[in-house]
This record gives sequence, C-alpha cells and structure tokens, in this order.
Amino acid sequence: MDTGRAVLGVSAAGALVLAVGLGIVIAPGHALATDPDRGAACGSYPDGTTTAAAWFMVEFDNASDRGVRVVDVRVDDVEGADVTPLAVALDPGDTGSGLWVTDDPVAPSEYGRTVPLRDGVTVPAHGKLDVVGRMVVRPGASAGHVRGFTATSSGPLWTTHTVTLDRSFNVGIGGEQHGAAIGCGPDFGDDDPDDAA
Repeated sequence: MDTGRAVLGVSAAGALVLAVGLGIVIAPGHALATDPDRGAACGSYPDGTTTAAAWFMVEFDNASDRGVRVVDVRVDDVEGADVTPLAVALDPGDTGSGLWVTDDPVAPSEYGRTVPLRDGVTVPAHGKLDVVGRMVVRPGASAGHVRGFTATSSGPLWTTHTVTLDRSFNVGIGGEQHGAAIGCGPDFGDDDPDDAA
C-alpha cells in the first residue's frame, strides 16, 4: 500500500515537471514578434514655437496560429517629453509604424479605434497589436524622444514572455536638434508640423 502511494507520488511529480518543461518550451512559440530592423522617425516645429507634440505608433505581430494575451506594454526610454496616453489597437489596418507631428490632442484617425491596456488584450492569430501614444515636449526643453517598446505576454503555467521593438521617435523645435542619438542625424528639420516625418 505504501509502495503504491510512493510510486503514484513520484509519477505525479514527474508529470508536473514534464508539464512545466512543456510550458516553458511552448510559451515562446506563442509570443509577439517584431521587425528586426531598427528605425527612427523625427520631426520638428519652426524656430520660435513654444510647444511641440506628436503622436507615434508602433506595431507588434502575432505570427502564430493562436491568440496571444498581452498583459503589459511600456515605453523603455522617454527623455525631454511626457507620454500620455498610451493605448492599443487590435489589427486596425495597414497603417504601420509612424510619427504624426501635430499638436492636436486628438489621436489621428489613421490609428483606428484604440483602447487603454487595463486588464490585458488578446491579439488574434496572425493579427497585429498597435501601440499608440502622444508625446509632448516638456516646458524648457527643445526636443524630446521615446525609444524602445516592450510588450509582455502571458503563457501557459504562469509563464511570461517579453519582446522589445527598437524604434525611436523624436520631436523638437528648430532644425538643429541632436537626433543622431536615435538615428535621425544631426539635422532633421520639418517645416510643416502637420506632416508625418
């Protein structure tokens, strides 16, 4: 009787270890993916402008045959600007990543319908997750940037997987900004603040 319990106990423990092992193997296969190419977009307002702002959007792909549950999205580096709001849109169309240099506080219609990421969102199989935000250059600063976007998804058995998209967006006042740090070159002037850079 005791031998039977011991064998059963070892079998149950072995099954748990196997299940955990399978979970760790399976989880990365159902995570979001990003474009491996690094990219940056920059724009500027004319000299003498007192405020500068822009909307940005980056895109994550779900290349798997199953939905991926995203539980967190964050901007990794923000300098000289405030970011608000940060929202998501599921497969809104073919817009792709980009920067809209505008001081309009209303999100561009190209983004489609966005929602806050409160309790997580499921990206459908072969779908896309767009992350949208507005950056406003802080008072006294001549430029601001956001760089790097990390999405965290949940997997089986409480596993998580993070993926980072190496994209940068910069907006400033005047044509001589220090955009080289994010791949935009030393001079990225844009005379029309309503044009996407």
